[in-house]
Amino acid sequence: MKTFIGGTKRSYHPLVIVLFHLNILDKELLQQIPYATRCYWRKTMQQEQFGYEQVREFMDHNLDLLTVYKSKQLFRFMVMICNMYKGYAGMLSQMKKVQQQSREYAAAVVEAVSKLNKYVNVRVAARIMNSTYQSYYRYKNKWHCTKSKRGRCFRSTPQQLSLREIQVIDAAMQHPSNFGVPKSTVYYRLLRKRKLYCSLSTFYHYTKTGLSVLKKRVVTREALRAVRCFQYLHVDITLLTTTKPPYVKHYIAFVKDNFSKAILDYGIFSNRSSGNIRSLFECVFEKYSLSGNPEQISIVCDGGSENKGELLLWMAQQVVPHVKKLTAGVDVKSNSMSESVHHILKHEFLRGKVPDDIHGAIARFVTYHNNERYPLEHYGYTCNEVLRGAIPDRHRFASKIAEAGQIRIWENKNFGCKAIRGCESAVIATNKEVNDPE
Repeated sequence: MKTFIGGTKRSYHPLVIVLFHLNILDKELLQQIPYATRCYWRKTMQQEQFGYEQVREFMDHNLDLLTVYKSKQLFRFMVMICNMYKGYAGMLSQMKKVQQQSREYAAAVVEAVSKLNKYVNVRVAARIMNSTYQSYYRYKNKWHCTKSKRGRCFRSTPQQLSLREIQVIDAAMQHPSNFGVPKSTVYYRLLRKRKLYCSLSTFYHYTKTGLSVLKKRVVTREALRAVRCFQYLHVDITLLTTTKPPYVKHYIAFVKDNFSKAILDYGIFSNRSSGNIRSLFECVFEKYSLSGNPEQISIVCDGGSENKGELLLWMAQQVVPHVKKLTAGVDVKSNSMSESVHHILKHEFLRGKVPDDIHGAIARFVTYHNNERYPLEHYGYTCNEVLRGAIPDRHRFASKIAEAGQIRIWENKNFGCKAIRGCESAVIATNKEVNDPE
């Protein structure tokens, strides 16, 4: 109520005026509105009011809305149609492919059928949702296991990871040493320490936070893929500037092998001189005795000035005549192998923070990159292990994974259900095996 001199004046809700024009306003409420106000609303020319063109289509269908509102049977039918639409919309919003089976979205089906059951019987409601009433009751009465991340009973679906394996994964993902580390590295760490044996896709499924799926990497034809060590050597320079005064710029160059993905050597310089790149390669060739290597060696770099001048002069002097240069964007598509090192350094290792001790941080990074990370292409080998002669084998852990699958089925079939022995005993018994996730 708004108070004015000489009386009071009401402020009406906008929907009251809409319902008045639709002739569906409640009679008791209509009698409380003054006669003069109602006459004013009737005489007001709606065509002259602002926004009439935008709501004209809605006002033209007011008679249809009035008919639906007054007929109880028609109103119930329209509510049922709306619930059907909400049910299908909820299912389709979760589906990645419409062809996927509805049992993967049982919760949405049960919810939609339960709403439709207020207006039609269960058989008709289930048929509307492209299901059966048997499936509806099976989904509705299905036992949900709180211990399983997938919500499925361990005994009825013994192929899933056991409670012990789930706790191993959770403990490893929550360990401070694995924060910011790629999931593939955590996976291969568990495999090599014999704490877990499962496929990489299964590991991703139990560690995902959303609907992320392990996507198959597509290798373009232009991408360089070496078949031996020292076939392609990638080099590039990145810039790191200290965050505290004095702000010092450090130019860091890495030489990376394409096949093993190992960092062969690195240099920290104060400028982007081509002489620094030349001295870096001289150290690499001396360290790994590449000068006497009769096989072809290609240096992959970009077209920057640091990769010209002294570097080209060193190659032209035929100190190592079997070495040639490949320029990214001209001879090859890109120098992504070096760019990946910069990304790992800044986002995974340093995490956006530049330390004051650049030399110590880069030395620790090279050790981490070569000895602690596990690239997917190496199937459980580190970069240094491949550099020393290890051959990546995708079937390296196949027998262990198959053996663990048989043990997993036995564990799940003998899982202590709450109705029999209680789940707490199973949790206590398995916690002893995961005290040391690393």
